Amino acid sequence: MLQSLIEQKNAVASCIADLKMPHSLNSFNWTTINNLFSVLKLFKEVTTIVSDYSASASQIIPLVNSLRKAVQLDISVGMTSVKKDILRELKKQFPSKAPGESSSTSLLPIEMNDTYALVTCLDPRFKDKAFSAPERANNTNDILRNHVMSVMPKYEKRLGSTSPVLNKSAPS
Repeated sequence: MLQSLIEQKNAVASCIADLKMPHSLNSFNWTTINNLFSVLKLFKEVTTIVSDYSASASQIIPLVNSLRKAVQLDISVGMTSVKKDILRELKKQFPSKAPGESSSTSLLPIEMNDTYALVTCLDPRFKDKAFSAPERANNTNDILRNHVMSVMPKYEKRLGSTSPVLNKSAPS
């Protein structure tokens, strides 16, 4: 709807003037509409991605990080209070640190969820590049390694030591 309003700006302004309406949209209002549209467009894109039939949990961390960076970048290039309010609300939903955590090791709480972190790490599109901090990527890799090492004995017993994948004495 905002996109149509922006596209029809001249027609809307003409109608307001022709109808001698008591209130019109000034340049500040149009700037606010444009800024709001650019931020809402980001949210629409993310919503479209996660609503797709092929969406996966591994996309959550990269999308949250991307959305946050995009809104922060938008603010740094000259922003209105509307975008700052949206970023503040986004930070409330996805704070940069968990309660009691120091800012030097701040991670998104969504990244601290082992399930989301593991599926993101295992997705070849993202691996450890999707995390906001290298220490969380390393921690996730450690969790994965420990899990694999804990289940290996079960598979070694079931498959036997003849399996070249599981046989530790097999040449590499």
